[in-house]
Amino acid sequence: MTQTKIYALAPVLARHRTALSDAVHAALVGVLEEEAGPRLQRFLPLDDESFIFPADRSENYLIVEVQLMTGHPAALRKRLTRALSDAVEAATGIGAADIEIVLIEAPSANWMRRGQHGDELALAFDVV
Repeated sequence: MTQTKIYALAPVLARHRTALSDAVHAALVGVLEEEAGPRLQRFLPLDDESFIFPADRSENYLIVEVQLMTGHPAALRKRLTRALSDAVEAATGIGAADIEIVLIEAPSANWMRRGQHGDELALAFDVV
């Protein structure tokens, strides 16, 4: 179970929204073996005044935040961030220097899906 937020300047998201959605989804499905169906994604377009980022990044700079349950091993999380970065770069042409990814974990009891708490669901990995 994951939810994703993608932050970027509004024109960047307008130009790449579909490619970003497909790339992020493919990486999540491929690495986490998530359901291929639902995409829980939010795109947060920002204007120049609301998105301050380092001068060594281009106007294509974007941040991908993936919220997921605690319990995935570090090696899998590293594979996921690499897969996300590679997929976004391949799909959009945005270079790795302009892609920032952060995984935000929360205990399974803090999640609810379809009326069931995350710690009550049958999952493909051990949760905490």
